[in-house]
Amino acid sequence: MQVAVVVSLAIAAVGCFGVLNHIDQRSLHRDEYRKAADSLRLGQCVKELPDGDSVLNVTAIDCAKPHEAEVIGIVQLDGLRPFPTDDDLVDIQEDECAEELTKWAPAFVSDETVDVGVLYPEQRSWDLGERTITCFAAFTDGVRTGTLHR
Repeated sequence: MQVAVVVSLAIAAVGCFGVLNHIDQRSLHRDEYRKAADSLRLGQCVKELPDGDSVLNVTAIDCAKPHEAEVIGIVQLDGLRPFPTDDDLVDIQEDECAEELTKWAPAFVSDETVDVGVLYPEQRSWDLGERTITCFAAFTDGVRTGTLHR
């Protein structure tokens, strides 16, 4: 009897994994999908930047569609570095992220309609060792289509 229960649970677990895997694979082929803000990749575009200090999820979108921001760089900070203050974040934005913009889209470095911003881990994630900073370009003149990458 116990063996039958274990086998049934194993079959159910495999079945659930298959459904989750299928759903995940389908989401990869959609034009828009929600994703954790800390899992964005270089060159992905973001449909809307949420208001507020804490951004957990964003909608990644094909850059050919109207969007408010584009990921221009991923910066890995030193593991021994303390949690960044507001001044530290401004320095990261003005130094490391500005350098990432220069590498990703040099034609837009002097463009006053392109602002550089950062997404960074919350204190809790920082304490667990997460040190990835996502640099993005946001547009002061409204949504855009197409990539900045040249």
